[in-house]
Amino acid sequence: KFGSVNRVFLTPEDPSIRKKRKAMGGNKRQNYVDGWIEFEDKRIAKRVAKELNTRPIGGKSTSFYSADMWNLKYLSKFKWHHLTEKIAYDNTVRRHKLQAEIAQAKREKDFYLERVDQSKKITKKAKRSG
Repeated sequence: KFGSVNRVFLTPEDPSIRKKRKAMGGNKRQNYVDGWIEFEDKRIAKRVAKELNTRPIGGKSTSFYSADMWNLKYLSKFKWHHLTEKIAYDNTVRRHKLQAEIAQAKREKDFYLERVDQSKKITKKAKRSG
């Protein structure tokens, strides 16, 4: 309707949030947190962002999204590879953070077990001596 679209990327909501929403009786649809649209022509992209921003999504009044609003912004000098690089970077940061948390938990466990062994040795020594 507005122009030819090259690519669309939508970020799905967190699985734990979706599970909680479904358990509380919410809808079972896949919701998305945010998304990016790449148009073939940047002039069309600018026009679409200007026309649709802060407008109701519309449709029939019974439509699930009829009361929701568009929130569009034209990102100048933003290329698709910036998006893919950011996603890859976020994934590596999350993986490194998880590895650090696991390593910290392992250190704490080892420290605790070492203290337990020391405590057992001290109690055995105390029993023998007195």
